Amino acid sequence: MKLKPIYSFSILFSFLLFISCDSSSSGNEESCNSPWICSDEQGRETENNYYDQGAEMLIISPQSMVEVWEEYAYERSLTGVFTQVRAVETILEQSEGDDAAAKLRNYLLEQYETNENLRFILLGGDADDIPYRRVPNEIDVSLLGEHYQSNAPSQLYFSNLYANWDGDQDGIGGELNEDFSLEDARNNQLAVGRLPMETPNEFNNYFHKYKRYLQSTEENIYYPLLFSDIAFTSDFTGAIDGAEGIEPTVTAFFPERMKDNARRLYVTDDAIEKYDAEKITYQKIRQTLNEGYGFLFHNGHGSHNSLASLIDKDVIRTFNNQLPNILLSCACLAGNFADMDEGFQLQDNDDSAGEIYLTDFYGGIAYAGSTAVGLGPWGGSQFLHAMSKAVFEEGLTSLGEAFNYGRANLASIDYDIMGSSSGLVEITDEREWWTQHVLVLLGDPSLRIRTEQAREVEIILPETYTAGYQTIEIQVNDLEGQPVSDAVVSFYKFNDIYLKSTTDQDGKVSFSFIPYSLKYIEVGVSGGDIIPTSAVIIAQ
Repeated sequence: MKLKPIYSFSILFSFLLFISCDSSSSGNEESCNSPWICSDEQGRETENNYYDQGAEMLIISPQSMVEVWEEYAYERSLTGVFTQVRAVETILEQSEGDDAAAKLRNYLLEQYETNENLRFILLGGDADDIPYRRVPNEIDVSLLGEHYQSNAPSQLYFSNLYANWDGDQDGIGGELNEDFSLEDARNNQLAVGRLPMETPNEFNNYFHKYKRYLQSTEENIYYPLLFSDIAFTSDFTGAIDGAEGIEPTVTAFFPERMKDNARRLYVTDDAIEKYDAEKITYQKIRQTLNEGYGFLFHNGHGSHNSLASLIDKDVIRTFNNQLPNILLSCACLAGNFADMDEGFQLQDNDDSAGEIYLTDFYGGIAYAGSTAVGLGPWGGSQFLHAMSKAVFEEGLTSLGEAFNYGRANLASIDYDIMGSSSGLVEITDEREWWTQHVLVLLGDPSLRIRTEQAREVEIILPETYTAGYQTIEIQVNDLEGQPVSDAVVSFYKFNDIYLKSTTDQDGKVSFSFIPYSLKYIEVGVSGGDIIPTSAVIIAQ
């Protein structure tokens, strides 16, 4: 049986729900009148069933959006991350806490401590729908002569579950050393992301981009677009191009194929000559995106209204890129899903540039940025440097785990801007603390960053299965008939069985199970350089 494209999952999911059967657990000798609900005579059971153990990712959704997120959860499960959806209203009714954010955090802590599989949390809603925690913060940046204050959302609140957020019990949470330490802040238990969708239409826009990204066979899926603004200007340094923050990371961690295919759009004549770049313009930004670049890396300015100096909300709405992308940036404020940038006033339906980048039909599928002022070479650039190390050197290609690694290591990895790593860009405790709180991941934390061109595969498996305990063998080959090893194979029977394993050197994997409902099984193949595909085994 040949591969089936992932874009048909939504049709299958709707059909699957329609034929859902009443029998979701094993029967007993007195009530057993069908082989589909009978216990195995030898006492055998489905081992390592994720339905018994718990999900790898939970999506927290408002009740009004549960149905659309269920479709996404089904697809994520078939691509190797067993995912379930929870309605936030139910969580808040059943959990304890001083406010909605505390109740959600306590729920996540309970889930983490009782489910050893849980790695990812996707907050599937905007600020009005899914709770968030503000953190008051302030800092002086002496070189710029600036004093910054913030009361913006801190994603750290939901990823770091053991820090005592109000350790000194003064009613002000997230104070350095008074509540918890920097060492505590670096130690995250969960990888958390937020997709601030408010309507089914916004969800569908994102969902279409997500599927285009996963299904792309284009080589330029891993081509990086590097672009900058003037990072800062002073009498001491003159105008410093954000390119000076980008290039040390490219040199240190980007693989050669990405370096060879990078396009650089920089702002100053010095950086353009030094790095063989082009002058950044609005027209070149649009042209480059439309040509197709899957990985965007930015160092420079932003605001509630702009991703970068030349990319405001109106520009984002003119994008026409067929290849969606992932954007990593140290710019200010564009990731704030709850506030306007002036005095941190409620947005009142005025989405930030980062939100529009995700919820518009074109644009991207993930944005790592800031909810408040990003400190650039005093924190944000170091974060991007460490996150890039996670992806390209440590092999942590899921967005959320790479994000957590970057946050945990931003102050400890050597980072040298123009030979001044020990002076100009020194990371003090206060600078790191600020950065720890303003960083935000708008995106699915379980999503893998594409780092190489993908290939299609073929799934060979039985057409049917029967009632009772049995073993099914699955073969994964490339399109030339050669076995594919280390492919992630998901064996999924909705509301009954979810198993997962990887193929051996012969491209084979087998699953032993006992089904308890008359539904088809869908087998998904994903991982590494594989275009996610699936095939169906029908109950006979």
